[in-house]
Amino acid sequence: MSNAKKHIVVLFVLAFMVTAVEASEEVIAKVFGEPIYSNEISPPIEIKEIQKKSKSEKEYKEWEGRYKRNRLKQIILTKLRERLLKDSNLTPSEEEIDSYIHFLEIAKKQAKKERKKWREKLNQELKSDGLSKKRRDQIEQQLKTIIESDKHDAKRIEDEKKIPNYKSIQQKSIRKVAKQMVSAWKFNKALYEKYGGRVIFQQAGIEPIDAYRKYYKELEKPNVYIIKKKEYEDLFSDLRKYLDMPHQYLDKGEGDQYFKKPWWEEALKETDN
Repeated sequence: MSNAKKHIVVLFVLAFMVTAVEASEEVIAKVFGEPIYSNEISPPIEIKEIQKKSKSEKEYKEWEGRYKRNRLKQIILTKLRERLLKDSNLTPSEEEIDSYIHFLEIAKKQAKKERKKWREKLNQELKSDGLSKKRRDQIEQQLKTIIESDKHDAKRIEDEKKIPNYKSIQQKSIRKVAKQMVSAWKFNKALYEKYGGRVIFQQAGIEPIDAYRKYYKELEKPNVYIIKKKEYEDLFSDLRKYLDMPHQYLDKGEGDQYFKKPWWEEALKETDN
């Protein structure tokens, strides 16, 4: 076979492989024209195997469906957030991520100190005279929980030491979490500064709920994101319900203060003092 024919055969095989890959990676959505493929929302093989062993066929299909919906929602919202941060010049800097990691380290040490103090206080109270049986039982249960938690932490640390390159893996994981948290605060800050409105308190911090309503309404415009699979058309129905439900609003001053400076940097100043 001549070299020219060999090249034709190679090109044919490559074209076939590309077509096969594209067929297996169906476009299920687009964000700003960028495709999201079906394989991007599928669970990892190892997780699939674990779930298959512990669930019936029906339960597994339901779990896989929920996983894919949540994963697709996460990808779309992440891309939308990243675009807003980029357009607003608010992409998290390395210094901001470092400061959040420093906050996590300080918070972890503080929590350890507080738990030690609490344990000592309970042990001291347990020695006091005239303690009721009910209160004694409560203290003993609390101490048992603290001791078990300490043992669990100690075992986890020992197990982690056995994992190759664990320190590097842990650092990457912590940095990823820190970047997500800084991004979330800066995203909310950008929305609050653009749209204003009322704020509410949630577990992750203060949310500019009125700004969310206006922002997500704007995202319904054409060419922002497109859901191409009918089964995912109602992907954000739960988000709409959350935005429409009644909330307990905070004073405007609390929102202004919260988004003035990164809250974790303010917390670090308090620990230094």
